[in-house]
Amino acid sequence: MTGVSLFKKFIGSGSINTKHVWWLNIGAESVWGENHPHVLPQVTYKGNTRTVNRTEQLCLLLASEGDIVIQREKPSDVLLDHLQGIGFGEPEIYVPESYGSENGQCSISELILRDEKLLEKLKNLNSKGSINEVELAPYAITRFEEEISLRSGCKLIGAAEGITAWVNNKTNARILAEELGLPVTEGYICHTVEEAKAAVDSLKNNPCVNRIVVKEAYGASGKGMFIVDSEKDYQLLMVILGKNKNKDKRTDLIVERWHDTLIDLNYQIYIHKSGRLCYIPPKRQINKGSVYIGSEFPLADGLTDSQRNYYEECAIKIGRKLWEKGYYGFASIDSIITGAGEGVIIPIVEINGRFSLSTYVSFIPGMLGNDKAYRSRYYYLKPGTTIERIAEDIRVYSYTREKGEGVIICSFAEGDQDISEGRLFSIFVAEKRERLDYLEERFVEELYYLILVKLSWQLSKTAIMLPLKISSS
Repeated sequence: MTGVSLFKKFIGSGSINTKHVWWLNIGAESVWGENHPHVLPQVTYKGNTRTVNRTEQLCLLLASEGDIVIQREKPSDVLLDHLQGIGFGEPEIYVPESYGSENGQCSISELILRDEKLLEKLKNLNSKGSINEVELAPYAITRFEEEISLRSGCKLIGAAEGITAWVNNKTNARILAEELGLPVTEGYICHTVEEAKAAVDSLKNNPCVNRIVVKEAYGASGKGMFIVDSEKDYQLLMVILGKNKNKDKRTDLIVERWHDTLIDLNYQIYIHKSGRLCYIPPKRQINKGSVYIGSEFPLADGLTDSQRNYYEECAIKIGRKLWEKGYYGFASIDSIITGAGEGVIIPIVEINGRFSLSTYVSFIPGMLGNDKAYRSRYYYLKPGTTIERIAEDIRVYSYTREKGEGVIICSFAEGDQDISEGRLFSIFVAEKRERLDYLEERFVEELYYLILVKLSWQLSKTAIMLPLKISSS
């Protein structure tokens, strides 16, 4: 069974003729947060935008024959042949009209809205008398995706932009957890800079708190976040807050204790319009600092039975609460189990009311085997590294159905010399978890001269003060 068949079965989506239109509009947080004044520096490195945008190729893991995937450019035949040889579908690929240098800085949804011919094609898919029901499956829903739905006449998988933005606000996730009586980290919701400064001081004076994190309402992959783990960091944060041009405006900030973790987790719910809930159990999140770089699943021995049951109970409570507030669609929930001998489950660190990168790999076990072990990872590559070179170098470790294990290349972006690095998103498949370690070690050995060692996973406090800052997603 293909990934999209499992996806359709999971969400109970339409009939066998339902056609999905996929695109990955990464960076939706910047749209939701347009009317929220920034307190922490919001700087980005434009050269990396093209690399991050190629994550859109993950849509190919869920799309099948009859579906449509919208991409900025057609994926490499090497990637398509690799995925289709494993058993993933062969969708039709639409590429929006190019706008040259503007292409890289616009979201994929904005490019779709500029392309009248593409919108007309979508509209014709949904025309009267068509045998297909058409559903739009973007990564996230903002005002841009709502406009695409309106202009094409195709319905969206997910709730309206207003409630979606509310769910993705990090302060609301904490409020929701408190309303449900779930454990939360020690911390505060702040609506002014002065409140934030007082909250930081309060936690700083607690001898049990070693690190503090300040988070804005909207941000992903380490953006809109500042970590205090030294007196120097504290002094720098006070300077930033004191000099901020928005310090007199109401804002949404969370100031909380940063826990050492035994394990970082992500679990997901699909909330139907009817209120019916579908649950995806936790995956272990692989993080560098505050940045997600992969997942490991299923957690065969990573949780006790009581912990598994607790997570499912929490998912049901959260899903019902979100549905009562008018939200439906995917909810991807980050959680931690605290370390340092505590072992406390914090069920909600944040809620992403959208697909997550974890969503796109969630249905692979049902396709390749629920009894296997899986690890998704991405790596930064030296500029000029080609997918042809990658495919040849790892050929002996590449996944095939006959072997039943190996490496799957999920997305690839070639870096531009002196502009941006490349990026490779891969999945390791093995019979046992220990074999995952072996496969990844061999993989890294083969690509040793091509992989960049990223020293800026967690942004240094110095880099935050500069007008350029490398941001990844």
